[in-house]
Amino acid sequence: MSLLRLTCLFGALLLSTQHAAIALSPGDLLDPEDQSPDVSPVLDNPWGFLPLALPITEPAVGIGVVAAPLFIRAHGANDEGKPLRPDMFGGGGLITDNKTKGLFAFHSGNFLDHRLRTTSALFDTAINLDFYSVGGDPSEDEGRGYTIEASGLTVGGMYQLGKSDWWAGSSFIYSNTRAIRRTGRPIDEIDDVEPTQLGIINVKFQYSTLNNFFTPTAGHDWSFESDIASPLYGSDDVWQKYKISGVNYWQLDSESNWVFGLKAQGAYAMNEPPFYLNPFVQLRGVPAMRYQGEIVADAEFELRYQILNRWSILGFGGVGFTWNDTSSGQVYRQDVIAGGLGFRYLLARKYGMHAGLDFGVSDRSGTAVYIQFGTAWLRF
Repeated sequence: MSLLRLTCLFGALLLSTQHAAIALSPGDLLDPEDQSPDVSPVLDNPWGFLPLALPITEPAVGIGVVAAPLFIRAHGANDEGKPLRPDMFGGGGLITDNKTKGLFAFHSGNFLDHRLRTTSALFDTAINLDFYSVGGDPSEDEGRGYTIEASGLTVGGMYQLGKSDWWAGSSFIYSNTRAIRRTGRPIDEIDDVEPTQLGIINVKFQYSTLNNFFTPTAGHDWSFESDIASPLYGSDDVWQKYKISGVNYWQLDSESNWVFGLKAQGAYAMNEPPFYLNPFVQLRGVPAMRYQGEIVADAEFELRYQILNRWSILGFGGVGFTWNDTSSGQVYRQDVIAGGLGFRYLLARKYGMHAGLDFGVSDRSGTAVYIQFGTAWLRF
C-alpha cells in the first residue's frame, strides 16, 4: 500500500493546477518573488478536491495509470517554520499493461496537535509480478510469473514521545490473498493456486529530524520495525520480519545549493513468510521484487545541485545484496548495482516541494523512468 499512498499524494499535487484554475486566477499561480509557476496557493486551500490521473512507470508492473479523487488539507508550518504533514483522503483505481489492476481507498490524518499520525486503507488488487529469488532453487535469470490477489485493510498510527524527535506506533494488516501461477516453473511446495489469510501486526519506532516532509535538505529519519503474523489475529501461519531503515540529508554549502542524501536498509525474514512478502532490494533502476531474500541489505546515495532558482539536477547510485538458503543447504547470494540521473523543479516554494523525473539503470535489469513528487525516499 505504500506505493498507492505515494502515487495518490504526489500525483494529485502535479494536477493541482486543474483545481486551481477553478478557485484561483492564473496569476495566483505565479510566485510574486520570481514570477515562476508555483502551486503553493492551491495547497493553502483547506480540503481542496483534486482530480488525479497519473502514469505508473514501475518496471515490475509495466506502464499504466492510477486515477482517483483526492482531498488534501495542508497545515502550514510549525513554530520553527518546518512544514507540517498534510491530511489526505480519497480512493480510486489503477491498471497497467501487464494486467495489474486494483481499487483502493485511504486516509492519512494528524491529531492531538500533530502528535498523533494515523494511516488507514482498504484495498482489492490483482498484481502480476515475476519472482526470481524464491523457493529452494532460486534463479538469476528465470522468472516465475504469479498473480497476487489481495483484498483487505490496514489501520495504524504513530505517536510522538513527549516533545522529542522519537515516535512509536503500531498498525494492523488483514488480507485474504491468493497466489496464482501464470508462467515459469512452480515454486517448491507452492500450489498453482495458493490461498493465504494474512493477519499482521507491525510495531515501529522512528527517530526523525527531517526539516521538510516533501523534499528534505537536512536531518535524519531512522526506524526499526517488525511484522509479526500469528493465528491469534487471523493469519494462517506464524512468521516474522524485521527491518531497520533510514535516510540522511546534509547541506554541503551555506546556500543549500548542494545537498547530499544517503538511504540504507537491512531486513531479515524468519519462519518463511509467503514468498511475495519476503524483503527485496529497493533501488531506483531495479524493478520492485526483482531481488528478494531472507536477508536483504541495500544503500543508495543522491547528490543534488541547484543550478537555477527553481531547477536542480541530481545523480544517484546504489548497491543491493540478498541472501537465501537453497534446497542443497547452500547460501544463494545476489548483488545488484544501480544508478542514474534526474532533475527537479521547485513546484511549491512555500512548502519546499520539488518535482521531476529520475532515469535509472541497473547492471542486469535494464532502465526505468520514475516520476517524483518530493523526495524519492518518502518517510511516513
